[in-house]
Amino acid sequence: MTLKNVMLGIAAAFAIGASQVEAQAIGPQITWGSDADLAVGARIELGLPNLLTSSGPLSSTFLIGSFDYYIDCEECSLWEVNGNLAVPVAASSLNPYLGAGLNVMRFSTDFAGLDVSDTEIGLNLLGGLKFPIGSLSAFGEGRLTVSGSEQFALTFGVLFGGR
Repeated sequence: MTLKNVMLGIAAAFAIGASQVEAQAIGPQITWGSDADLAVGARIELGLPNLLTSSGPLSSTFLIGSFDYYIDCEECSLWEVNGNLAVPVAASSLNPYLGAGLNVMRFSTDFAGLDVSDTEIGLNLLGGLKFPIGSLSAFGEGRLTVSGSEQFALTFGVLFGGR
């Protein structure tokens, strides 16, 4: 199976699942990337109940959409958009999840009067934990992007609403 086929399959799951959206949560996040350093961004999570199956942990599949703008790049613009499909591993006060999805990273700079830019598309592999903080939900996530920007990222944030 090629990377292109995997990406097309994930995109199809997003399209099919979008019609079954249930709970949603949104919030700010901060990300550290192994190549791009520090970013600030936003995240949205959409519940996709019964997308993969009607029972067990796979019945609680959810979609994660995020945007990060890397602030450590002084003379450039660097941002990324992620769309991931995730499934909970178990239910407890710490709710682990695993997932995969797509990453689009855009880099641009003005070098000696010449506009230089690049857009890369990659595959995300991720795992994380959700946990309560008072009435809010917080998360910590590790994400490896392959065949694109090829970066490891750690993301932390809080979510309002939903799940």
